[in-house]
Amino acid sequence: MNVYMSMKNSVLVMGVSLVVLTLSACGSSRAGESSSSNEGFALAEPIIMAVEQYYIENNYYPQKLDILIPDHIVSIPMDELGELQMRYRPWLKQSSYKITFIPDDGQRCDYEPESRWVCTGH
Repeated sequence: MNVYMSMKNSVLVMGVSLVVLTLSACGSSRAGESSSSNEGFALAEPIIMAVEQYYIENNYYPQKLDILIPDHIVSIPMDELGELQMRYRPWLKQSSYKITFIPDDGQRCDYEPESRWVCTGH
């Protein structure tokens, strides 16, 4: 292996290590660490799919979730969403959106189409 390849591999390993250390220092966690997080992800998944389908058909995201019923989703489980404090917010003139919920473990989990799920805090 030449010196250039060896240095390139070392820089890559250092970069990956830095990203891992940064995420753990910030208190970020991977989605799905607790049972209430998993419940939130499971509740959000059909909503996300319906929101994305709506976007494909209209070229913008819905202002409210109830617009999705019945063409994109049969129902929205409002009681369960309320228990998890789940919220849907379109923004940037309906060109993006965020779904947020707070599981029992005190984390805050946010979903955005660009970054997917990110859970932080305790």
